Amino acid sequence: MRHHPDALSPLALRAQARGLFTLPAGQAQRWHACRTGELRVVRGLMWVTFDGPHPGTEAGPQGDVFVRAGERLVLPAGARPVLESVATPQQALGDAAFSWHAGQPLRSAAADLARALVDAGHAFVRLLGGGRGPRGA
Repeated sequence: MRHHPDALSPLALRAQARGLFTLPAGQAQRWHACRTGELRVVRGLMWVTFDGPHPGTEAGPQGDVFVRAGERLVLPAGARPVLESVATPQQALGDAAFSWHAGQPLRSAAADLARALVDAGHAFVRLLGGGRGPRGA
């Protein structure tokens, strides 16, 4: 999403520099995922609409999806969804901010939790062993 530089506040310019995209409430934008990646919503609520196939079809569940702040949505290479920012009672302005991470390893929240539990288990073993554990610490 491109704006005339004079139309952006200094905060918006800094956000753009960090790889954040903003979408005002009620505005829609077609997104093209050249490579598989992850759409990460940082602020607001986004309504993501895929072209077909839709639920119940052979290629899998697509259609309308709502993605809230803190959530991620994996987009396969070639996907061309429409993104729209939706106003909510909690966020009067309704502007959404999101980032795109193409080609990076995709991990789910469950995988993150599993890794954290393994690390916690190793730390616990080291505590019980007086600092020695499976990692030789």
